[in-house]
Amino acid sequence: MINLDLNKLDQDKIRKQKRKKLLLISIAPCIILLVLGVFFLRPAITMMLYNMNYSGKNYKGAESVADTQNFLNIIEPYIADYQIGTAMIQDGDYAGAEQKLISSLEQDPDEENVCKVRTNLAYSIEKQADKLSSEENYSDAIIKYSEAVGYLSGDNCADQQDSSKGSDEQAQKAMDRDKKKIKDLVEKLNSQADDNKPSDEDKYHDGQYNDAEVTDDELQQMQNNSMQIINSELYGKIMKDGSSYSYQRCDDYGGDHCY
Repeated sequence: MINLDLNKLDQDKIRKQKRKKLLLISIAPCIILLVLGVFFLRPAITMMLYNMNYSGKNYKGAESVADTQNFLNIIEPYIADYQIGTAMIQDGDYAGAEQKLISSLEQDPDEENVCKVRTNLAYSIEKQADKLSSEENYSDAIIKYSEAVGYLSGDNCADQQDSSKGSDEQAQKAMDRDKKKIKDLVEKLNSQADDNKPSDEDKYHDGQYNDAEVTDDELQQMQNNSMQIINSELYGKIMKDGSSYSYQRCDDYGGDHCY
């Protein structure tokens, strides 16, 4: 006959229950630590993967990697759009880059990086203006260059009046470059206006005034409009479609076309 010690069985059962509870209690902190580790290490891992793709000129891949940072990035929410926009610049999608970098700027980059965002944004706009200029669409090109200057003015990144006062060297270089391009285009517009100025023979044919020709008043107005742009105290205050533009580099590891 087998005698069972019920007290011993009860104690074994109690010990097993305690071990189970301790195991469950210890798992919870481990899970929390794991989640926190992933949360804090994820940006560093993503940055490493982004840099690998970017330096390897796989800009589409860099964009995809950067896009993953939109998820739960509450510390630097601007960084994803900044990196995507920077990669788009290298990929030649300047209009797309402009939109992404505007989005990045709207997410309040920190003081250390805001001028980088602004300089990259201005560069994406400058490249669009370059295309307009190459197509001899000088008026629209001047407006785009002026947008770039306006963005560079924000957060004291660059100074329009005194190049020594800008807080960011690359932003100031970009502004000085854009201002020179504006000046050159204004001179081209004025030169074209002078070339189109009608002679006395053109104005009068068979004793009658030729209404199809540009009048002196029209010519003067064209020149005045051009000079208002280059002489404007703030380039950003150029109106288009009835509303003013609102204003608020390439990247440190950027390529040959980044500033």
